[in-house]
Amino acid sequence: MVIAVTGSKGFIGSHLIKRLKELGYDLLELDTKTGFNIIDKDHIKKIGKFDCIIHLAGKVSITESFNLAYDYLTNNYLGTLNVLELGRKYDAKIIFASSNIYGHPHYLPIDESHPYQVTNPYAQSKIMGEQLCQLYSSNFGLSCIALRQFNIYGPGMNKDSLIPTILKQLSSGQVKVKDTRPKRDFIHIDDVVEAYVAAVKYDSKGFEAFNIASGNSFYIKDIVDICEKKISNKIQLIDLGECRKNEIFNIEANISKAKNKLNWVPKINLEEGLSDMIDHSNLNRRPDDISKSHAPKDIAHKNFIPLSVPSFRGNEWNYVKECIDTSWVSSAGKFVDEFEHKISEYTKSKYAIACVNGTSALHISLLIAGVLRDDEVIVPTITFIAPINAVRYCNAYPVFMDADKFYNIDMNKTIDFILNETEMKTVFVEGKGIAYSFNKKTKRRVTAIIPVHVFGNAVWLDDLHNICKERNIKIIEDATEALGTKYSDGKFKGKHAGTIGEFGCLSFNGNKIITTGGGGMIITDNQEYAAKAKYLTTQAKDDEARFIHNSIGYNYRLTNILAALGLAQLEQLPDYIKIKTDNYILYKEHINKIIGLHLAELPEYANNNYWMYALQLDNQKYGKDREQLMAFLNKNNIQTRPVWFLNHLQKEFKNNQTYHIENAQILINNTLNIPCSVSLSKEDIERVIEKLNER
Repeated sequence: MVIAVTGSKGFIGSHLIKRLKELGYDLLELDTKTGFNIIDKDHIKKIGKFDCIIHLAGKVSITESFNLAYDYLTNNYLGTLNVLELGRKYDAKIIFASSNIYGHPHYLPIDESHPYQVTNPYAQSKIMGEQLCQLYSSNFGLSCIALRQFNIYGPGMNKDSLIPTILKQLSSGQVKVKDTRPKRDFIHIDDVVEAYVAAVKYDSKGFEAFNIASGNSFYIKDIVDICEKKISNKIQLIDLGECRKNEIFNIEANISKAKNKLNWVPKINLEEGLSDMIDHSNLNRRPDDISKSHAPKDIAHKNFIPLSVPSFRGNEWNYVKECIDTSWVSSAGKFVDEFEHKISEYTKSKYAIACVNGTSALHISLLIAGVLRDDEVIVPTITFIAPINAVRYCNAYPVFMDADKFYNIDMNKTIDFILNETEMKTVFVEGKGIAYSFNKKTKRRVTAIIPVHVFGNAVWLDDLHNICKERNIKIIEDATEALGTKYSDGKFKGKHAGTIGEFGCLSFNGNKIITTGGGGMIITDNQEYAAKAKYLTTQAKDDEARFIHNSIGYNYRLTNILAALGLAQLEQLPDYIKIKTDNYILYKEHINKIIGLHLAELPEYANNNYWMYALQLDNQKYGKDREQLMAFLNKNNIQTRPVWFLNHLQKEFKNNQTYHIENAQILINNTLNIPCSVSLSKEDIERVIEKLNER
């Protein structure tokens, strides 16, 4: 997606450009400082195709607009008109920066239905801009969004603005301001930037307007009191008695529309924002000059590129705060139920049961599947150790299989093992004969198989599914890395990874595509299994009020506060998958040109979630082996990791049965996982590629 930004070097623009780059968008930066004039038709003709344009450029001073009314009206009107013509030319979305249009409020808080009111020439220019957006939307079908911004503050703002004026006087013990009477709604620049990001992602039709504010209002005295508390010094506030023409004395915005439709909430309160500005005195610097420690909290430090870290940019704090405010923080509460419902809805499974982590989901699924002491479970040797440990929690034994080219369990060898190395025997239980598969070599019952969708790569289950039905072997899918992966071919076309077998197990660990910090989920279409899973994960309560437990239960239920995080993360999953897809494509385009390196291919029969990227090396051609490359990248502050140590070689499992394991060792010797976080920027990817090119 290509985004054009007018006024890209201004206060809002410089912050926004930095954030959009971090998110990996392709950008056109249009600013007078780079020689571009938005009201010049010749300049307009030179602008290449884009998908969305964010219009920030224009004259912005209310006070100055009284003296330069003609300049303000013509400049801001023509600039917006030209932007709309460009949008019409390329059928692009328009995001228009608006403000100051409401005038003296008829009611508080002000919602988007409040009528326009002209109080100054600048306000008139913005009203005309919105009217142009409405005109082009209704007549030409353009998608137009007006973000009605209130009092923005933060690093890089004009030094003559109110808050910098206050802060630079703090050391004197006196703060002199023109008028202490106005009460304003202040919003931090980082929150404003996230509103623009949300607007870019929003699927809009026609014209829509959104208030972008904190939803709270403050007097100047409130600001001074916060500063006083921060610096632990008494501050004298002096009112100079200079009232601005047509001053508006009380402003507070209703932001519920932006919250509900854009899924945007402000995260930085006034105290936090002022405190940061006081600490770092970044009043006159643009974001490129600001210390990287002051970047948004979910963005990795520029000097270090982590492998896979979470990103929190949606309703996380809003939902978590509700848990805290209502005291519903433990294993009961509305967010647990809602998270289960939304996972079920997203994966199109009938039931979802939230657990404390992916391992607990696997453990419970194995128990419900009927895995008993001394049974056997077929597992891949390439996987994180969790499914192997879960088998041992049941006092059963793993039987290890080789890996295919996608790092998944080798399906040909697995099917060969089931057909040739097991046999059906009838076991009588309470007088009823039931046929099971038994391992010819060990004489143990083979109860289940755990296919692991490694790195988000879907396991091909078409043939195995039928064979397991015939052989009474339960399929428990480890889809802990594959939320969002869907089959695009075969008899399970359109179905999500994790929904083919009797059970699917998800994980929301910190490095997964969505996270609750720790957390997991069982998904199933079997009502009886679902009920039993919920029963066992909540300590097997037969009579909760009298603490009666007729079975061994487990304290495996997810907490409400973690479910709140999960729900907010799930809302962003489609965007996360798109970002990861785009990053994979960018990586692949460049890496596959490097002799001796290529990105591992992905299954053509599925749409991948692109959770983890696997870099494959030809040591001879590249000139470095895996360990050497890992050490080199680490030295350059780029985090990588090898594929897991083969589980059949782990100390605890050396004596367990294996079946023709050959390819797995080759894969792990020549594979390195490279950075794949959602917050990975284009510049980060380019730096990784640059270092990979160094010999």
